[in-house]
Amino acid sequence: MCAVPDAADFESSTDRLVRAALAAGLVPALVAATLVVVVGGLLAGLVAFLAAGGLWVAVVLLRIRSAVDRVLRATGARPVAEGSAPRWENLLEGLGLSSGVARPELFVVDRPGANAFAATDGRRSVVAATPA
Repeated sequence: MCAVPDAADFESSTDRLVRAALAAGLVPALVAATLVVVVGGLLAGLVAFLAAGGLWVAVVLLRIRSAVDRVLRATGARPVAEGSAPRWENLLEGLGLSSGVARPELFVVDRPGANAFAATDGRRSVVAATPA
């Protein structure tokens, strides 16, 4: 049987993944800045590091913010109209209240394969399922 992680474990894992992604881009920025220091001096190296590091941080944060939309597009999920699935909406409301988050948006996936998934980017949460 698979253990379901609690919200704190999930957030901790997500935070570690984001920090690792940020660090993975900052190492090449540091290498590039070191080369610029050798060629152009200390100030030029510092500017190069700040520019390259800042650009990488911006790219990672933008990719994280659009993750839910990319998952929904990739799966072909479509939103469920408010009030058209009261049992699902009630279930999601209860899950949201018990976990301390806002009610996730409900989507339906008309594809064979996995029958449900949940996704979040920290600001927005979605749950998608195949129609019953």
